[in-house]
Amino acid sequence: MGRWVSTARCILRLFDADFVDVVGDGFLLRGHILNVVEKRVFVHEQIWLVRPCQTEDGPPLPRFDVRPFLKKLPIEDRADNEPSVSERWREAHPD
Repeated sequence: MGRWVSTARCILRLFDADFVDVVGDGFLLRGHILNVVEKRVFVHEQIWLVRPCQTEDGPPLPRFDVRPFLKKLPIEDRADNEPSVSERWREAHPD
């Protein structure tokens, strides 16, 4: 969230969001963000951790410990030296 004059507004937008799971004091959403670079639109899949915040000026939220939830996360399973899905796609589509 951000501010426009005195109104709170959403700065980042997650499209086609799907609820993944409840983790700790928050929940996970998986969806897509759009990024425009030099008149090209790039679509990135992301997972967002959403947690409640009482006020914008309040103290920061405590650090989130992901370790208890690692087995629940939809993480791409690959070897360390294997390129990711996005890296393979970019190699196949250089233009």
